[in-house]
Amino acid sequence: MNNNPKYLSAPLDAINARAKLDGTAIVTSTTDTSSAGVSAAQKADTALVFITSDSGEAYITVEGHAGDRSDLNAWHSGEELVKAVAAVNKNTIVVIHSTGPILLEAFADISNVKAIVWAGLPGQEAGNALAEILYGDVSPSGKLPYTIARAAKDYGTTIQANTDSFPEGLYIDYRHLDKKGLTPRYEFGFGLSTSSFGIQ
Repeated sequence: MNNNPKYLSAPLDAINARAKLDGTAIVTSTTDTSSAGVSAAQKADTALVFITSDSGEAYITVEGHAGDRSDLNAWHSGEELVKAVAAVNKNTIVVIHSTGPILLEAFADISNVKAIVWAGLPGQEAGNALAEILYGDVSPSGKLPYTIARAAKDYGTTIQANTDSFPEGLYIDYRHLDKKGLTPRYEFGFGLSTSSFGIQ
């Protein structure tokens, strides 16, 4: 395995390379979450919005998080960015890189949000894989490894819980939702495919 960063496939690089093959024009790309991002979205036929939610580890602090995340929201006001872009672009695609579930209720039902691509944790070929999915070269056949609930309380425990007693027992994630009769946004194992199948 080559750990040289120049061999990593970043999403923007891969999308730009794929766009050159069919003449797709990339209007602009920006990390500006205010006016520049919205202005870029207004000029595009389709807007891709990347949001994230990371976490730290016991040995490293990531943006103030020494360990697990402190909530289930997208970092850097990601929900607000999606809403702002979707307000001016009728074909908004949200790509999520996260260490686990995040809450989607702020934007999942906006009519201009046409797709939510849960890209998980990016690896060496993340950009190439994402470009192939966005352009329909391959079918996204992944399934969610966890439930996306409608509210943090629907998981049956609190993210800030610091206890060794675990009073919720096994009733966390989809088990808690099932026990309480709660409907998730997307259930454990959810995933769509763009493939079509026929009998020959």
